[in-house]
Amino acid sequence: MFKRRYFMRLNWSLQKKILGGYSLVLVLLVAVLTWAFINLDELGRASDSILSENYKSIIAAENMIDAIERQDSAILLIMTGYHNEGNSQFQKNISHFLQWFARAKDNITIVGESDIIANLDSSYDQYLNCFSHLRLLFNSHSTDVAEYYHETVLPLFNKVRESCISLREINQMTMFTASEKAQSIARRALFSMSVIGLSALIVGMIFSLILSRLIVRPLRQMIEATEQVAGGNYDVTVPAGSSDELGQLGQSFNTMVRQVKSFHDLNIRQIFSKKRKVTQSCEALMMDYLSLTVIIKL
Repeated sequence: MFKRRYFMRLNWSLQKKILGGYSLVLVLLVAVLTWAFINLDELGRASDSILSENYKSIIAAENMIDAIERQDSAILLIMTGYHNEGNSQFQKNISHFLQWFARAKDNITIVGESDIIANLDSSYDQYLNCFSHLRLLFNSHSTDVAEYYHETVLPLFNKVRESCISLREINQMTMFTASEKAQSIARRALFSMSVIGLSALIVGMIFSLILSRLIVRPLRQMIEATEQVAGGNYDVTVPAGSSDELGQLGQSFNTMVRQVKSFHDLNIRQIFSKKRKVTQSCEALMMDYLSLTVIIKL
C-alpha cells in the first residue's frame, strides 16, 4: 500500500513510471549477468592455474620417475653382463631425466617446491657420480660391485625417486585445492545468480502488480463514474491525485462532468421559465375568455 501511494505521488508521467519500474528490473538483470561474468572469469583463471602450472610439474615428475627407474634397470643390465645395452639405456635416460627436470625447475609455483627441486638436483648429481664409480668397479672386475650398488647406488636411487614422488604429490595436492576453489566459485556463482535472479523476478512481479493497479483502478473508477453520469447523476467525480496521464484524464473528466451539469441545469431552468410563461399566457387567455363570456351574457 505504501509503495503504491508513493508511486502515485511521484511527479512523473505514466511513461516514466513504467520505464522507471522496468529499468530497476533491467538493472537487477544486468547485475546478474555481471556477477556471472565475474565468477566465470575467476573460474576460468582457476582452471588455467590447474592446467597450466601444476599439471606441467606433475607430468615432469612422472617422466623423471620413469627415467630414473629405467636407469636403475640399466644398472642391473650392466651387472648381469649386458654392458653395452645397459650403458646405452642409462645414457639415453640421463638426457630424458634432465630435460624434464629443467621443465620442473622453470615451473616452480608452490611454497616448498624449490626445496624439493634443490634436493633432487643434488641427489641426482650424486647418483650419476656413483654410477660412474660403479662402472669403474665393474670394468676392473671388482667383487664389490653388488655391495656398492646395494649400499650406495640403490639408496640414492630411492632418494631421487622419492623426491620426484614428493614433487608430484605437492602439485597434485595444489591441483586438488585449486579444483576445490573452482567448485566453490561455481557454487557461489550459482547461489548468487539464483538469489539475484529470484530478487529480480519478485521485484518484477511486484512492479507489474503495482502498475496494473495504477492503470486499472483509475480506469475502473472512470467507467463507474461514466455509467453514473449516463444514469443522470452529475455530481459524481473521480480521484485525480496523480500528475501523470491518468490524473490528467481524471481532471478532464471531472471538468467535463461539471460542464455537462451546468448545461443540464441551464436547460432545466430554461424549460421551467418557458413553462411559467406558457402557464401565465394560458391563465391570461382564460381570464380574457371568462371576461368575454360575462359580457356576452349581459
